[in-house]
Amino acid sequence: MITAITDTACTHNYITIFLCAALDYIDTGAGRLAEFGLFERFIIQGKRALINCLVLWTNAVVPNMEYTDEAATFCLSEEEAFSFIEDVLAVRNARQKLECDRLAFLDSLIHSMYQTIPFQSLYRCSIPAKERHRPPFSIIKQNMMKKYGGTCETIQPFFKCLLDALGFKTDLFPGSILGNVDGHTGIVVHNLEFHGSKHMVEVGCACPVLTAILLNFEKESQIYSHSFLTHKYLRRADGILEWLHRSKDRDSGWFKFAELNISKLVDISFFFVKNEADYTDPSNKFNCGVWAVRMNGNRFFAVKGSTIKWSEEQDQQLLSQNIGSKEELKAILHKNFPQFPLRMIEQALSNTRQSISPS
Repeated sequence: MITAITDTACTHNYITIFLCAALDYIDTGAGRLAEFGLFERFIIQGKRALINCLVLWTNAVVPNMEYTDEAATFCLSEEEAFSFIEDVLAVRNARQKLECDRLAFLDSLIHSMYQTIPFQSLYRCSIPAKERHRPPFSIIKQNMMKKYGGTCETIQPFFKCLLDALGFKTDLFPGSILGNVDGHTGIVVHNLEFHGSKHMVEVGCACPVLTAILLNFEKESQIYSHSFLTHKYLRRADGILEWLHRSKDRDSGWFKFAELNISKLVDISFFFVKNEADYTDPSNKFNCGVWAVRMNGNRFFAVKGSTIKWSEEQDQQLLSQNIGSKEELKAILHKNFPQFPLRMIEQALSNTRQSISPS
């Protein structure tokens, strides 16, 4: 039996090395072909297919002991949790509110997260491309305390650890946003409102979901309106939830934003290989341009590459504007996300491929 496990692990290592080498080979070819404008779409699709193969293979074999050990580091003490809530999120009387109404308290935490912790790729982009890797939990925790935030790979696991430290019963599940298979880290909270209740919690997305979403519906959820976003959820026969957004013009109906595999409860290590691939993939949209998203009350503000998007309080229509220079973009980021040092913003813009002039 031990021999069989060892053989499987060795095979896993060889296949992982092969797939990673294939990704490097495609990167080299992509750089050369890009000079001639050839096959860019084919290259990107090929890379995504290889990444998905790597993820599926890794999750199918004997768990990597190194990943198991690392997964054990994803935790917060009760003291750390309340320190973050009170000192970073500025939520007062947190212990009393938690004891009084756990659902209302959770919703207040979600709201405070969106006001305080940005969804962003700025920190990642400030690191030279060849040095980018999936961060350990020590760095994730450090960045959350600095109000840096991150993407779903960092914000969602941190928030799960925080909820666990407060006594909530939580699990992670994978989601696929706009075709990025298992690229999203989802959180489900059990037995919150009643025994058997399930609520989805989303604080690590570039669109606002400002309350916990009750999942105990038969086929279709209620319709939610959060800032500019109107959304709902449909349960398919296979158990997958389709997350639908209403089209911006409001006359074109709904479109599928994501598929959420809420019946597939996984450990944090499930995401490690996929996240590492996303961090190191130069074609990943969060590596190509700086993203930074925050809420101000019910108003949404986002920098997405060379475009800014925002909503006004009155009609909640999502507006957008292209930015003409990197100097202008730097000033906008510095004004709206002051927790990031100016040097970090400059480095992030220097390391990415925003399609704007350097000014």
